Amino acid sequence: MPRKTKRTKRIKNPEQCDQWRVRKTSRKCYTPIQQAEMITLKKKGYTDRQIADKLDINQRVINKTYKRVVDRSLKLQVPLNNPRCYEYKITPHAKLVTQKKAERIVKKIISTTENRRKSAVQHIKEMNLKDLKYDRYGTDLNDEHKRKRLNFALKYKDFDWKRRCVSSDEAKIKEKEHYNKKV
Repeated sequence: MPRKTKRTKRIKNPEQCDQWRVRKTSRKCYTPIQQAEMITLKKKGYTDRQIADKLDINQRVINKTYKRVVDRSLKLQVPLNNPRCYEYKITPHAKLVTQKKAERIVKKIISTTENRRKSAVQHIKEMNLKDLKYDRYGTDLNDEHKRKRLNFALKYKDFDWKRRCVSSDEAKIKEKEHYNKKV
């Protein structure tokens, strides 16, 4: 059987211990100015280690604060009329958010004034069609026919995202007429 090793006690008062065991507690705290510098350096492409040495901050803190500060300011990437969940972009990958959290983010992004709200919704829809290669159901938005369908469908409020079709009968008839003319 392997011999049990004693666990070292956690240092309560670092001043009493040898210097090599002292933890730099001050590195965990940082000022708002340091936080701003941290974000700019991170955006420039510095590694966490380099930033930690430059600003004398604990390395673990950097990623957490960067995510907290930057992710909140990023815009939603899915139209607001999707009831289930929203996606918003975090640089390398997209993250799914529950509806409650999404609503909170929407409230933050869109101010109460009606004009701003309208332009924000419009911006999100435009952004969705132009910038994204795939929407959340994996439809290739670069495919022209599918993009036209989506463009058409966005005009209707009762667009069913799950089945990718317009749910009301009138809208379906209009849609058929619209595509029969072109064919």
